[in-house]
Amino acid sequence: MGSHDNNQLPTVMVVGPFSGTGGVVTFQRNLMERSPLHKDWRFVPYSNSRPPKRNTVENLSYGALFNAGPKRVVIGALVTLKNLLLFPLALLRHRPQVVQIQSSDYFAFWESAAYQRIASFMGTPTVVRFGGSFNFFYEAA
Repeated sequence: MGSHDNNQLPTVMVVGPFSGTGGVVTFQRNLMERSPLHKDWRFVPYSNSRPPKRNTVENLSYGALFNAGPKRVVIGALVTLKNLLLFPLALLRHRPQVVQIQSSDYFAFWESAAYQRIASFMGTPTVVRFGGSFNFFYEAA
């Protein structure tokens, strides 16, 4: 299958943050650019990146959201809403065979759940990959 034109390969839409640095961004870039999987799959990024954080507060609770300040909360909420509203259009445009969603904990978990529900409603199978401090979130639930 690796000999096909890139446009003829099955498509995977990868949903997650793509700006900045860190484990999630590195994982996704490696998956899409350095993995041998790119020979058999066409990867299309769908970024849900937020404005960069100005502090390094640990994200081990819902309260961490408010430690960033009200301006960042409002901007983050607006960016999230915009990304969720544009997601169905991206699905229609790229017609992926599967959506891979990068998820973690707390608010990111619920945002990922919204992407999963949208993709499912539109008939696109999804795979959700959990990272971050998901174990703390799961244990606290």
